[in-house]
Amino acid sequence: MNLRRLVAMAQGLMPSASTGAIVLAYHLVDAPVRSAVNLSRAAFERQLDYLLEHFDVVPLSTALSQASAPRARALVALTFDDAYLNFTEVAWPLLRQRHLPCTLYAPVGFVAG
Repeated sequence: MNLRRLVAMAQGLMPSASTGAIVLAYHLVDAPVRSAVNLSRAAFERQLDYLLEHFDVVPLSTALSQASAPRARALVALTFDDAYLNFTEVAWPLLRQRHLPCTLYAPVGFVAG
């Protein structure tokens, strides 16, 4: 499926641009594993660029506190689960390059070993 068709399908699932907030949850970006939640680097970069062009990407706290306020463009918050190493090696540099905020969840069990 090409990117335009996928974006068109996804847009039908998103709230109107006048109110609401979208929270996108990522797990793996360009990790060396086969997984349904592993997104290629190229696909992730395309998504980030699309989000920058069409949405206001904000910290999760802002998305939650301002979701009901009317606006020209919908709010999007980016989250990453599990604090895998590929976040630091792949996702974070791409986010930083685009000045995009995100929330990273680090499970306590992972930190403890």
